Amino acid sequence: MVILKRAGVLFFLGGSIVLMSIITAEAFYPAGYSTAKSQISDLGSTVPPASLIYQPSARIFNGTMLMAGFMVLIATWYLHQFFRKWLVTIPLSLFGLGLVGIGFFPGNHVPYHNMSAMLAFLSGGVSAITASTVSSAPFRYFGIAFGLIVLTDWFTAVFVSESIVPIHWRWWHRTMGRVSDYAVVDWLWRVSDECKQHCQMKQIKQFITCSFFLYACIALAYWIFIHPVYMNWGATSAEIAMNLPEDELRSSDRIISTRAITIQAPREKVWPWIAQTGQNRGGFNSYYWLENLFGAKMVNAEKIHPEWQTPMPGDTVYLGKNEPYIFISLAKPTDYYSLSGWLFYLQPVDENTTRLLIRYPSMAVKQSKLMKIYYYGLFEPLHFIMEAGMMMGIKQRAEKD
Repeated sequence: MVILKRAGVLFFLGGSIVLMSIITAEAFYPAGYSTAKSQISDLGSTVPPASLIYQPSARIFNGTMLMAGFMVLIATWYLHQFFRKWLVTIPLSLFGLGLVGIGFFPGNHVPYHNMSAMLAFLSGGVSAITASTVSSAPFRYFGIAFGLIVLTDWFTAVFVSESIVPIHWRWWHRTMGRVSDYAVVDWLWRVSDECKQHCQMKQIKQFITCSFFLYACIALAYWIFIHPVYMNWGATSAEIAMNLPEDELRSSDRIISTRAITIQAPREKVWPWIAQTGQNRGGFNSYYWLENLFGAKMVNAEKIHPEWQTPMPGDTVYLGKNEPYIFISLAKPTDYYSLSGWLFYLQPVDENTTRLLIRYPSMAVKQSKLMKIYYYGLFEPLHFIMEAGMMMGIKQRAEKD
């Protein structure tokens, strides 16, 4: 009972300080902010390129998100010692990690903030539903109802155009979405009153030792077997060492990936699909449904659009709807195309075959340990999945054409 009391208190305090921080940050925020028209994350920072940070709102919002995230993680660990239900532990742990990510990466840190917000939003809704298995009525039904509201709000934001959602419904979903992520406080407080069991120190030591050993094995296998393969997926050693346009501009202290694929089509037929790259153009020819999980509002073109066939240096290319944009830095028709150093290079093999090479300058080598864990463990694998999907999408369209 003592250990669950601790979990209940931590969940209650975590939810309470988040709710109070949002109210307080709104009070200090300049006039014009409203839940119906703005994102809650704007209290910490708006998205680039014109990121706005207002103090003390940003300091209050980001700091309390970090604090609440750690409280949720500690409380979830306590909770797991009693129930031993991974169906409850995993969503709640992801919810805590998402809150920590929101506080550590404000809105001007893209795409890390987007990933953290999505993680907190989805896992918060799922945890409110799954945790109903360890709570009693009526809190069980409140948790399910709040969780469904969160997931409905997320589904509406990602898959339904805002133009067909009435403004009062958008306000209702965002308001209820805010409340529902903290609904976990109510029924977990109730659970802490009902359960009676103590957690032994021996179990704590075993849990920590096994978790550390498992993490070390996974990290070692990833670094030795997986990481080298997908960093240079499909590329030969000669292509990895090949000098390409803008190489002299890429900083030597950055991690560079070179990936390649063979396309059974002349480069004149491959080029049009690359020329119309961008959310505000023909999409990125990748897994649009996965991109739309992050609110990109991506639509991949299935035909060549003449109006997008003359990309010029300085043109704007969006990564997603209302997301940061990048500029075309180089463009030579049928040869290469660069988006601020992200290079697409077409190398002819023969008159009917082309090699598509993509070179991407990623994170700087010198980073904090936390940033390296986040990069290698989450961002880099996701980027590989999307970039490989884009290359296969271009190949499919060019060969079909």
